[in-house]
Amino acid sequence: MEVGGEPTSVAVTRGGRYALVAVENERDEDIVVDGVEGGLPQQPAGFLAVVDLKGKTSSWTVDTVELTGLPGALYPSDPEPEFVDINREGVAAVTLQENNAVALMELDAPEVVGSFSTGTVTRSDADTADDGTIAFDDALTAPREPDAVQWTHDGNLLTADEGDLAPTPSGGRGWTIFSPSGDIVFTSGGSAERALAEAGRYPDDRSDAKGAEFEGAEISSLLGGDYAFIGSERGDAVLAYRIEDEAAPQLVQVLETGEAPEGLLAVNRQQLFLTSNEDDGTISVFQLRAGR
Repeated sequence: MEVGGEPTSVAVTRGGRYALVAVENERDEDIVVDGVEGGLPQQPAGFLAVVDLKGKTSSWTVDTVELTGLPGALYPSDPEPEFVDINREGVAAVTLQENNAVALMELDAPEVVGSFSTGTVTRSDADTADDGTIAFDDALTAPREPDAVQWTHDGNLLTADEGDLAPTPSGGRGWTIFSPSGDIVFTSGGSAERALAEAGRYPDDRSDAKGAEFEGAEISSLLGGDYAFIGSERGDAVLAYRIEDEAAPQLVQVLETGEAPEGLLAVNRQQLFLTSNEDDGTISVFQLRAGR
């Protein structure tokens, strides 16, 4: 089935009736826009494709939801949607990564019902120098530019703040929990990169770019606990947190994965957590044990 453009992520509703496809229509990184190589805006604009999965595959239909002109987006004519997730009420959250924003879409309509800027991270404990020394003592102010997004069990939104378009050194270099209106419930600050460093997984050679590049996210209930998993593409690792209190997540473990974990998936029935690792073409499989 053709949805058009360049699809980048898919989410399916709990009943399996609809699939949402974030069609990014990714920018050409070799084109110079307003003096910026790979800058925005670039047409055509990305959009959300809503696929009705009723009946045989030959009868499936596709509707399009436009994401242009949204409040909070840096480049309203070129949203470039990246990642999408759907909650129990049928509301989809989609990150507009290069726009440093999140949009909310009501599936029943379907139509966009809200959007907000994810703001900037201001820190004095970053490492912004590729100098062979890990020292979290540099100043950094940068847009979050979130990649993955997940609805939490309390109805909030968790984003992995990878960074992308902003000049380097940049990137959110952590992760954030927002309310649906865009208020910050929790932000990791420098704690996520320090946790990687303590586990020997911090990529100092990326310090002058986007740091650890937290790209993937997954939320699941395993063995009676609520967990958030945050993937570091450059650290080849995943941070696992308990998030019963979403304002105060607790780090449980740093999981060493294959190279460049991209997709994260929890399998509740078997108490498993998996990562697909982009650079070495492997899958890492972990099993949660009682007492963790």
